[in-house]
Amino acid sequence: MTINFIIITQNAHDVLVKTKMENLEYETVTAESPLEFSPLVPQKSEMVQTQAVLNVPTIDIMTMLEMPDLETAKVLPLDLSSEYWTPINIGESKRLIFVKIEIQQVQDMNDPSVVLDLPCAFFLEKTADGVKQIRNGSKRLVAAVENVRQGTPLLVNYRGKVLNRNNAYKSDNWSVKPLILNV
Repeated sequence: MTINFIIITQNAHDVLVKTKMENLEYETVTAESPLEFSPLVPQKSEMVQTQAVLNVPTIDIMTMLEMPDLETAKVLPLDLSSEYWTPINIGESKRLIFVKIEIQQVQDMNDPSVVLDLPCAFFLEKTADGVKQIRNGSKRLVAAVENVRQGTPLLVNYRGKVLNRNNAYKSDNWSVKPLILNV
């Protein structure tokens, strides 16, 4: 789902914003403060998903008169929780569908009291039970998929660790190749 914003007026006291969701008409929204709205232009440190990952009907809880019967609802075979993929063996590979890059907060390995923002690549993987979401925050993997379109099938292969040129640390090395589906 794409949501478009248009700022009509903005001053110290109010903001008038029009939103458009897919093919619906613009809706006028007024706020007391510009802080009530997300920034229209993301900061460099933010990675914003502009398309909904799932196209699933939702419920408007603000206008809902009664709770719908969720017991009869069909369950999709997609687990929305994600697990962190840490390959162990060189040559380990997965056939995945690219979903997004999103910032995840993680504890610093050297100081657990410090929380860091880590860009992670999210993928969908087919399993015996359906589909699960996995993620990885390797800088080289994230860099390899940063210009890949959502929904692109990929073969992601772990190639081991390589010594960094700038410091004494080692980084994960990856091969990321697009897959052509037989449709």
